[in-house]
Amino acid sequence: MKTGMLMIAGIALSLLCANPPIPAADVAAIDAKIKAAADLLLVPAGLQGNAQKGFKLLVEAIELAAPGTKFPGEYAAKINAARQIFESQSILEEKGAALLRSAWQLVNAGKEFHMPAGVSNMNQAVAHCRKRIDSARASLKQGKLEDCSRALLEVAIMTVTPMVADAGK
Repeated sequence: MKTGMLMIAGIALSLLCANPPIPAADVAAIDAKIKAAADLLLVPAGLQGNAQKGFKLLVEAIELAAPGTKFPGEYAAKINAARQIFESQSILEEKGAALLRSAWQLVNAGKEFHMPAGVSNMNQAVAHCRKRIDSARASLKQGKLEDCSRALLEVAIMTVTPMVADAGK
């Protein structure tokens, strides 16, 4: 009986050491960045927010969450490199966007990013991003950093992906 309990305790400890839970302070910092990013990015069509600053906060939140995920180390490196590009250049810099798309492929079994079904205009994009931000914050609070990171990365890529205007609208 004692041997079994020790073995279970050993397995639990090794799992914690392999991917330790993110400290509560970091969760609060990530959540604050996500909220601030959403407040700046997700504004109704026609209103001008500070999209550059909001986008940069969003990428910083992804970068802060990355070490707590079980994603390959290359994921965090790509997010970090993209953040550096966006900090020194425009958020529309293609090299940074390409790094985000590459990170997406890393954590989505090699699949390329595509705009979600049902998103064909800016209002739909903002509504979808708002849902993904809410989902990311809920996942973060539950300690599901992979789900949080994936949702935030989707929002970031949607932000830097051009949309074709609806014909006749």
